[in-house]
Amino acid sequence: MQTNRLVSAELGSLWQCYVSESMSHCFMNYFDRTMDEPEGKQLLGRLLDLQKGHLAALRHFFEREGIPLPRGFMEEDVNLSAPKLFNDAFVIQFVAFMNQVAIEQSQMAVASAPNTELRRFYLQRMHAYAELEDFTFELMLENGLFVRAPYVPYPKEVSFVKEHSFLAGMFGNKQPLNVLEVSHLFINSIRNQLGTLLLTGLIQTVQEPEIREYLLKGKQLAREIAGIFDSVTKEAELPPSALVSVEVTDSTEPPFSDRLILNFVVALNVYGLGIYGYSLAQTTRADLATQLVRIIGETGKYGTEGAQLLIKYGYMEAPPTSPDREELAKQE
Repeated sequence: MQTNRLVSAELGSLWQCYVSESMSHCFMNYFDRTMDEPEGKQLLGRLLDLQKGHLAALRHFFEREGIPLPRGFMEEDVNLSAPKLFNDAFVIQFVAFMNQVAIEQSQMAVASAPNTELRRFYLQRMHAYAELEDFTFELMLENGLFVRAPYVPYPKEVSFVKEHSFLAGMFGNKQPLNVLEVSHLFINSIRNQLGTLLLTGLIQTVQEPEIREYLLKGKQLAREIAGIFDSVTKEAELPPSALVSVEVTDSTEPPFSDRLILNFVVALNVYGLGIYGYSLAQTTRADLATQLVRIIGETGKYGTEGAQLLIKYGYMEAPPTSPDREELAKQE
C-alpha cells in the first residue's frame, strides 16, 4: 500500500490554501498600488513577497503530486489601474484580518498533515503570517488604529461556580458577562463592522445587478449582527468598540472581477460561521447562546444563497472529490 501519497485532508487543505492565497494576493496587489502611507507600503510589500513564495511552494506540491493546479484567481481578476476605493486605514485593518485568517487556516492544516514537507510548509506559513501580524499590530498602535477590547477589573481571588443560574440569562437574573464572552462579542462586532465597510465599497463597483443585490443583503446582515453584539455589550455597561478612521471613497470603477468579489464574500461567510460556532461553544449565558444560534442560521442561509449564485454564474471552482462508487458501478 502506498503511504507517500497525500491523504484526503492534505489534498483538501492544499487546494483550499492555494485558492485562498491567490484570492488574497489579488486584493493585496491592488491595495499596494493605492496605498499612500509609507509604512503601509512596507507592510504590503512584505505581505506580497510572502504570498509569492507561498504560491510558488504550493505550485510545487501540485506539480510533484501530478495534481491539476486549481485556477484560483489571477491577474485578470484585478484591475490595478482602478482608483482608490478604500483609505489606507481600512487597508491596514483588512491586512490584519487576513493575516489572522491565514494563521488559523495553517494551524488547521498542520493538524492533519502526515507529510513532513507539507507540514513544515504550513508551520513556516503560520510563523511568517504571525510575524507579519505582529508588525501590523505595531503599525496600528503607532497610528491609533488598533481597537482595544473593553477593560474589566482584575479578579481579586479564584472563584468557582456554585449555582446553576450561572447558565441562565434568558429571562432576568443574567450573570455578568465573563471575559471570554466579552472577547467574542468584541471580535465579532469589529469583524462585522469591517465587513460592512468592505461590502459598501464592493457594492459600488460590482457589475452584475443580481450580485449587487446579494451584497446589499449581506451588508444589512453584517450591520444587524454587529448591532446585536454591541447591544449585549452596552447592556453590560461596557464601552462599545468601533473601527476608527476607516473610509470608503466614492469611486465606482471596478478594481475586482465579479467572480473574485462573489467568491470572497462567500468565503468570508463560511469563515464567519466557524467563528460564531466557536463563540457559541464558549458561551455560558442562555440568552447569548440563543442569539448566536439565530445568527448562525441567518449566516448559513445567506451563504447558501451565495453558493447558488456562484453556481449560476459558473464562478464556483470544485475541490477534489472522493470517487462516486455508484456512478462508477454503472460504467460498462
